[in-house]
Amino acid sequence: ILANYLLISFVVGLGIAPLTLYYFGSASLNGIIANLLGLPLMTMLLVLSIIVPILPLGIFVTAFQGFADLWQYWLDFCAGLPLFLEAYWLSLAQALALGCGIFLFILLIKGRFRLFFRALIPLAAAIAILLLLPVSHKDEVIFFNAGVADCSLIFDDMGNSMMIDTGGIPGSRAETDLSIEATDESWMKNKLLVWLARNRIRRLDYLMITHLHTDHAGGMTGVLSSLDVGNLIISEHGLDSPIWENLQTQLKLEDTNIICVKDSTSIAFGNRRLKILHPDSRYTDTDINNQSIVCRYDTDELSFLFTGDIEKEAEAWLVDHYPEELKADILKVAHHGSRGSSSAVFLDAVKPIEAVFLCSKRNVYGFPHQEVISRLNSLGTRLRFSYNGSIRYSTK
Repeated sequence: ILANYLLISFVVGLGIAPLTLYYFGSASLNGIIANLLGLPLMTMLLVLSIIVPILPLGIFVTAFQGFADLWQYWLDFCAGLPLFLEAYWLSLAQALALGCGIFLFILLIKGRFRLFFRALIPLAAAIAILLLLPVSHKDEVIFFNAGVADCSLIFDDMGNSMMIDTGGIPGSRAETDLSIEATDESWMKNKLLVWLARNRIRRLDYLMITHLHTDHAGGMTGVLSSLDVGNLIISEHGLDSPIWENLQTQLKLEDTNIICVKDSTSIAFGNRRLKILHPDSRYTDTDINNQSIVCRYDTDELSFLFTGDIEKEAEAWLVDHYPEELKADILKVAHHGSRGSSSAVFLDAVKPIEAVFLCSKRNVYGFPHQEVISRLNSLGTRLRFSYNGSIRYSTK
């Protein structure tokens, strides 16, 4: 009977692994190993717990204490075994393939050889198809629903990737400087890394941090510790800040090239280029929002303008110095729709067909402010809000 219980425990533990890896990004064989001795020990403890109150003899009390100590030692030992997968989310195809493989293995250990051989070829073919399904990430721009925080992802025509900002940390004020101690609670770690893993995205060619406020860089440590990041783009103002001085000793940057933005420039991105317009070397305002990196991305079909958290002062500078570069089809609205940004002059220079607001539906700041919505409505711009779900654009 005990052998059957152990077998059932083993089979159940294996069987739920694809589900836990898909939904929670974790799976453990520790529990399966623990049950090998844990169940017999628990059986003895249950028997002795009935005997001791009736016959409180020293031999039974000593035996009960001995089995209890052994049981606790065994559990502690099993808990320390390196048989736990964490932060390893499977895609649906990978989870189904693993489930097929586990099913075949269970048939073997239960001695169902006839059924095993009948299922082997079709399930092996299914596993091969599921694992070899092409995953293509090209010609797409995604604005994620990250609350009152920014995170966007670009895939160019050759499959190169660039993430612009990394979302925030729930419960922290958006305008606070980045605190690395709180990043375990970041939206990036708890939400987007799950999505990236399921979509088999384990590398970013570029990560751009527009500025070092929590609502834009709150997930930076999660990205750099979990993904292979080729290049980190950050402004000179950011690199010179005390925030960066505190962060750089704790970030995984050994294999990441740091691109310091000191002036307007452009970056090769597949067969296209991403133009960085701001901040340039002549801009002297040291306000962290107004030092946000502003860039435009042009495809064959659409042009995008990413504006960080710039406010009216930086907008006026851009209108004066780069008026021809501002016109864009899709505008990522600055500062989540704050009335301190998106001035009428700036919006008239951009003339967006669509404007994307990255904010939650109800927030303490009241974003997006009605003044900004009214200005965009007067231009006939279509408004889109991330709180209705992440926003995707095909750029083929």
